[in-house]
Amino acid sequence: MWHINTQKYLRVWFSQESHIFLDIENQYRLVGIRQLHEAADFTFIYSSVCLSNKANRELTFFCQQNNINSINFDTDIRQMLEHRFDVKLYEYIQKELSLFCHGSNKDLFAAMQCVPLILPVSEKFGIFSNFQSSIDFRHVPKIMKVLAPILLPHENISKMGVITDPNVNNNLLMMAIDEDNPDILCVEATNTMRQLQEQLINTYSQNNDLSISLSKIGFLRQKPQDKIEIVHEITNDHHHCITHAIKSNLIDHINLPDNFPLIYHDDI
Repeated sequence: MWHINTQKYLRVWFSQESHIFLDIENQYRLVGIRQLHEAADFTFIYSSVCLSNKANRELTFFCQQNNINSINFDTDIRQMLEHRFDVKLYEYIQKELSLFCHGSNKDLFAAMQCVPLILPVSEKFGIFSNFQSSIDFRHVPKIMKVLAPILLPHENISKMGVITDPNVNNNLLMMAIDEDNPDILCVEATNTMRQLQEQLINTYSQNNDLSISLSKIGFLRQKPQDKIEIVHEITNDHHHCITHAIKSNLIDHINLPDNFPLIYHDDI
């Protein structure tokens, strides 16, 4: 039995348009889910080098208005890292950002996907999601019991103890915390992620391409014969709640107030 903190959420976005820190649709999703979880901690990781000065100001204003913790990947993350695998992944991401900023046609999606694989990031900031579909954890305990140390409902590393569900259309990564110290990940989650990091690093050393490397590691490949239904991932008491939490579309019918704090890139 393992435990997930359902009150810490992470969104990562490296903008490929320097004048827009996050498009309106994704602002809407993020703020809507933030409003559903008023007591939770939300963190937004971005790269300031991708943005104009104006877009950086808009991002700061947006996060302040919505009580979201803004973290600059370029300046705030490196100091958190000690393990060589975490440092390597950080360097890979920085390289992707640098190439993009110097005019390459790099897609920053792979770099964004790699951020929560840096263990201190997921350890500190919690559940990673792109919120492409709504999540609603209001009806489950703050510390929820689960039957696997790592949960990726959309992908497959079931051979490493990870439970999957092919039906959830949402980028989601949840790692179990230590039962005695909720500020750190449990040993099983840490060990599994270290294996994945090592696999990613070894693959990257052969092709020097982060996107290709990510596509080759286990949890970015889907093998239908290995998929395990979500009913196995949550204890009986909370199975219905967690299924609803991940699959619901509440964001589509939230009644937002007139002063809903979105940024239309001309506000500041």
